[in-house]
Amino acid sequence: SMTNDWYDPKMASVVWLENDGKQNFKTWQIDSDPIHLVTVAAGDLDGDGRDDLVAGGLNLRKPFQRIGRITAWLNLQEDKP
Repeated sequence: SMTNDWYDPKMASVVWLENDGKQNFKTWQIDSDPIHLVTVAAGDLDGDGRDDLVAGGLNLRKPFQRIGRITAWLNLQEDKP
């Protein structure tokens, strides 16, 4: 489980942890907004065979709006030859 520093807008809110196969992980920042994410799932949203991400959040920043927020990130990386 990881959380970001909600008070620093430049801190990562979504990261990808790359495992080198020896349990050493490199952190890659995907985004810093939105914050207050409470759930994330991976799956192929656009049918291209690559995993994409969907995250759901709870908006706790002022003004305290009663809204749910869903954000998707599509993996647009080109296949390597």
